[in-house]
Amino acid sequence: MDLSKAIRVLMEEKDLSRNDVVQETSWSPAYISDVRNGQADPSARLTEWAEVLGVSASELVIRAESYPDPPRKAVA
Repeated sequence: MDLSKAIRVLMEEKDLSRNDVVQETSWSPAYISDVRNGQADPSARLTEWAEVLGVSASELVIRAESYPDPPRKAVA
């Protein structure tokens, strides 16, 4: 399940920019970019993300489940 990819795709589908999300929330632009790029885990704010994206939390999870897990970075 790739929640970040589901968020990124929904933002693109709904033509939402990072700045649009910043205006809707109190989140930093860096956090939003990190989520979109898979560098931050958005699961703690799942309900809030769903609301911003105009979908239910279950719809967001269903979409995320349709994407495979992102590759894990090797630990040196």
